[in-house]
Amino acid sequence: MVRFVSRASVYVYFSVLTIFFVLEVNDGTYLLLYPLKLTETIISFKEFIRFLGLLLWFLVPIFTFLIIEKGKLPKIFKYFAGGVVAFASSIIIHLYGFLLIFYLFYRITFDFSFYWLNQSDAFLTIFRIYPISLVFLIFSIVIFTIIWYIGFKNITHSLQKNTSLLGITILLFIVGLIVTLLTPINAQGQLVQFIHGSFMANRPIADYYNTYYQKTIKGAINNKTLPVSINENSLLGSNLFILHLESVNALIADEQATPNLHEIAKQGIYFPKFYSSAVQTIRAEETILCGLPPALGPSLVNQLSITELEQLPCLPRLLNQLGYKTLFFKDDSLEFAQTGKFMKAIGFSEIHQSDIMQIGDPELDWGYREDIFLNRVEDYLKNYPKEKLFVYIALSATNHVPFVLQDERYRDKVPYPQPISFEQKYSNTTFIQDAYTKSFIDNYTTNYEQNSTLIIIPDHSWPIPIHNNNRNDIGAFEENFLTPLAWIPPKAQSEKFALGNIINTRWSELDILPTIISLLTNKPTNNYLGESFSNLLIDNNSGLLPQKNKLSAQPYSGGLISVVKFPRKIIFDLTKNKVWGYDLDKDSQEKNPLDLGDPKNYLNIIDAYFKTD
Repeated sequence: MVRFVSRASVYVYFSVLTIFFVLEVNDGTYLLLYPLKLTETIISFKEFIRFLGLLLWFLVPIFTFLIIEKGKLPKIFKYFAGGVVAFASSIIIHLYGFLLIFYLFYRITFDFSFYWLNQSDAFLTIFRIYPISLVFLIFSIVIFTIIWYIGFKNITHSLQKNTSLLGITILLFIVGLIVTLLTPINAQGQLVQFIHGSFMANRPIADYYNTYYQKTIKGAINNKTLPVSINENSLLGSNLFILHLESVNALIADEQATPNLHEIAKQGIYFPKFYSSAVQTIRAEETILCGLPPALGPSLVNQLSITELEQLPCLPRLLNQLGYKTLFFKDDSLEFAQTGKFMKAIGFSEIHQSDIMQIGDPELDWGYREDIFLNRVEDYLKNYPKEKLFVYIALSATNHVPFVLQDERYRDKVPYPQPISFEQKYSNTTFIQDAYTKSFIDNYTTNYEQNSTLIIIPDHSWPIPIHNNNRNDIGAFEENFLTPLAWIPPKAQSEKFALGNIINTRWSELDILPTIISLLTNKPTNNYLGESFSNLLIDNNSGLLPQKNKLSAQPYSGGLISVVKFPRKIIFDLTKNKVWGYDLDKDSQEKNPLDLGDPKNYLNIIDAYFKTD
């Protein structure tokens, strides 16, 4: 039995090596689709290099184990050191396997920055989305640690007995090491590309952007004054409501998926294609509330001190000084992404989540169910019948990855009762989120619409997927960033607005704050990176076009920056140091990228983006 287990462990070890090699050859596609044609496959020099690099990762722990076995150490230390080697090797093999499968599905090398930049929430997020998979992963690492330990012991024993085999193994190790050190990164395997792209890559475009970004943040902190006074006839009204939806893609936000959004939009101005600035809620909130550009690195709450955050001239602090009661409501945990900490620091006078809820209120994986949560918000607002209010409501519970129906009452009401694709499942949860907002919209219409502004905007989009990808941490296509927006002005001033207007020009979240300031003061403002589109809200025939490029940032999947001045679109690849473009009029689905050559010729676009008048 012992001999069988020993041999089996060796077979498992080299079987894993073989499987990994199959996945590396031709990027895994050919041999997985046509395994019986193995003899017809021509192994290229690039794939031979990948094999040597792969073999190196498998030989390193064997030689380490051999050194431990031959060393003059007490047995207890040998057992411990051998266990550490087996455990480390098990983790590396699991990581390698994950990288190969990830690339096979998404055709892109996995980028660790998502987990590094969100380390406080990353494992919680994984556990929320894939609870069973995480448990299985831990179990698998433990099992493979045991198998590896037995296998290493058996292999090193054979090497010590057979000097010829040991010599061949050492030669393969040396050749593999030399080839790995001398071969270009893009010709090597996924593990090497992952390590290089995540931790070692030179990113001059990102450095160029970050220089401007840090200068902008520093300038905002040092801006001690908030030069705004309310006009007596402010077009914003006495109250401002921002209803922030979760993950709504403009490309599916039709009247079937979002009927309530479309219905309320008829009472205001509707932007069917509006750019989010980033791919995460907290990053979108930084732009919407503070008028700041999207970060390529950590979010503001993870890079600035509380004192620095408190000095930012964000909308809640401004409205506080102008006599508004500023209230922030979120249906998910305020600790997630340190949202509560950020909102308190930028000036909200009250921040609420579970404290307004009642025992027995339904709670989903990503927060309280929105229909009940919004009812509790409505009840709480009754405490302030006469005060000027700024109310920001952030929803996240229903229309969140993995986009599964969690309310059986809507099983027969959703657009796709029997969904067969990701897009259909996503449309269903978008529909339910929209349905949950109806009671809030009705309450708003009854109690606040006369002298209030309501802005309904998603935090970000989500790929549907046009480009065979349904992860929002991958890519910088239009489907990654396009959302709808509805702007509902005070009914008492409806004659001053272009009600029912649909704005087909493309604006962005960076433009929301300057637009609010323009309506609040009835004056144009040039103090922000964004530009006000207030004239479009007021005049049907203004013909106002965006003057500035609309920039959205993808900090993950190696890092990408999308810059649009419709129909021209440019994407900066921060890891590969490349730039390519699209003509969105002729290629709306971005299937035919145009290589634009040297990125240095396009850095002036980033210059212009950070310029304020």
